[in-house]
This record gives sequence, C-alpha cells and structure tokens, in this order.
Amino acid sequence: MNLVAIHPRVWQYATTLIEIGGVAMEEHGKPICKLVGEDGNIFWILGRVNRALKENGKADEAKEVSERVLASGSYDEALQIMMEYVEVE
Repeated sequence: MNLVAIHPRVWQYATTLIEIGGVAMEEHGKPICKLVGEDGNIFWILGRVNRALKENGKADEAKEVSERVLASGSYDEALQIMMEYVEVE
C-alpha cells in the first residue's frame, strides 16, 4: 500500500470543496491541479496552479491569481484564492 503525504490545510480545503460540489466546479471549466502528496510550500503550490492555468489557455487568470495570492494575508487565504481558479486533485 502506498501512502501519500499531503499538507493538512490543503487536504482540508480539497475535501471541503468536494463536499460543496466538486462536479459543479468541473462545469465551470476549472483546470485540474494535482496537489496530493506534494510540497505544502505556498510558492510551490502557486507555481503548480499557474502551470495548470497556463496549460489550459488561462494565462490572464494565472497572472491574476499570482497577484491575489501575493497580496493575501495568510497561508489559508492564499489557498482559498488558488482554489477559486483550479480544481484540486
């Protein structure tokens, strides 16, 4: 059995979004961003989110999310902002 580590806050927000309506997020065309088992460093996560957006033709949103995250006041707020733009897997 392979165990995968994930930062507790990322897991909390990911499971919350799934409970709120993961299917609805797909309908809005959010790119999927795989974060399970990855580094919890906020800048690393932002890089992954930016890559997912750019790979899906959303370069303007990539710039917007970066600006909002860098202006955010906390780790939790930054995660919430990024999760507005991508579906976390």
